[in-house]
Amino acid sequence: MTSIELLAPVATAREILSLRPLKPLGLDTGMVESLSSFVFRLAALHRVPSRQLAQYVQRGAIAADGQVRTLPTRLDVPSPEAHAFARMLAGLTMQPEVEFLGLGWMHAQWAPNRPLAGSNRWCPECFATMETPYCPLAWSVAGCTTCSKHGCRLVDICQHCAKPRSDWLPARTDHSHCQHCDNPLQREVVASDAPALSKAARPDASALVVELIGNMQSTARERFRPPDFGRLLQEAVQRTRRKTISSVAETAGFSETALQLVTSGRNTPSVDMILRLCVIARVPPGTVFGMREWTSEVSVIDTVSTSMLPQKYRRPTHDWESIRVAMIQAMSPPGKAPPLQEFALRYEVTPRSLRQQFPAMSKSLETLANRRKSEALATAS
Repeated sequence: MTSIELLAPVATAREILSLRPLKPLGLDTGMVESLSSFVFRLAALHRVPSRQLAQYVQRGAIAADGQVRTLPTRLDVPSPEAHAFARMLAGLTMQPEVEFLGLGWMHAQWAPNRPLAGSNRWCPECFATMETPYCPLAWSVAGCTTCSKHGCRLVDICQHCAKPRSDWLPARTDHSHCQHCDNPLQREVVASDAPALSKAARPDASALVVELIGNMQSTARERFRPPDFGRLLQEAVQRTRRKTISSVAETAGFSETALQLVTSGRNTPSVDMILRLCVIARVPPGTVFGMREWTSEVSVIDTVSTSMLPQKYRRPTHDWESIRVAMIQAMSPPGKAPPLQEFALRYEVTPRSLRQQFPAMSKSLETLANRRKSEALATAS
């Protein structure tokens, strides 16, 4: 047995690896740890960079079955390579649950296009409160843009160096610190502290993603099958006013052609498409994958609205009291007051709605911003 507790040379394909056992976090919940997060924590336990540990595991997988595979670019994608990697890692750590971290295990049933977000994201509030910082799989899934626990937006760049996180982290950092500058990642990157979104204003996709992953982590995973897209679309059609596929496509924000390509089997439905149709059809996402019954059950779908659909169909509920307090803070000191357009964009409202809600303060903010601009131009000249 070859231990990699220390920075040993890379093992050859014929060597068998021995890893310390480590328990994945968040098991049997919708906040289960991602495979890449687990690999990083395991690498930190052995005091090696996560890429080096992944190479050890990959060579062990090749030695086990003789099949030459490349290391997946992202470990959490639904692919045969990611599943083989997770299965080998489960054996090396003597933790069978590791095989079902990430989405690799479901590649044979469903492999959607772009199931993961384009960047690695995290919740600064969670990092500040977690006893052992880790990254849940839900944060990586496309369509999940906010923390289902704190309601704040997930961020993807360090507030200190403005650099994104990579799947491969050096041994000197932990999840709550930047891999580039080693500063804490526990605050959101905004010009001023933004108020947390009210409960009614939280995008619903994040809650649905967490519920779906929770179903996958339970015994219902044994019933997982490819999505019943035809029935989901049928249910969505019945919920729309005109009861046509074109009305569903319009409400969901997709082209009718995109839906037809999926129903004909030429394309695979994306995670985002399924979640949007679930909102319209009022169907829990786990139902679409056979893990729940089509009959009415308790689900977060009972409390969601169309706030996750395209902007023109949204009727957002803004926390105007928090925005009012933030506007007062933005005007103090006067020399740092932002333009009204910038302030409105920061809090996801329009300048017109700000002028309607707070006419006097909006005028004062514009005056201070214009004065600051004039002083800057005078100083430059």
